[in-house]
Amino acid sequence: MRAHDLLNAGLSRRGYMTATSIMDPETVLGTPGSRDPWGWRVEGHHISLDFTIVNGTLVAPSPTFFGSNPAEVREGPKKGLPLWFALGKNAGFPAVCRG
Repeated sequence: MRAHDLLNAGLSRRGYMTATSIMDPETVLGTPGSRDPWGWRVEGHHISLDFTIVNGTLVAPSPTFFGSNPAEVREGPKKGLPLWFALGKNAGFPAVCRG
């Protein structure tokens, strides 16, 4: 299920329109595909990803934040699955970003 489907299911029509109106201008900054620098971002409680593109090339996949609580899935079909930072303290950025 897409994130917007979940928002739509959990909010009234007015609530959904308000939430997406707040989110839309913060998602893409500038004009994708233009010669001018532009970027995009995704943010949530345990994630913040920001990307800057110049001349069609990703030049700055930062700042980046990943967080999790707990570090390992404790129940359900994915029980025991370690989350990204369980790879080790130094795995971080190169393990999760291209560029």
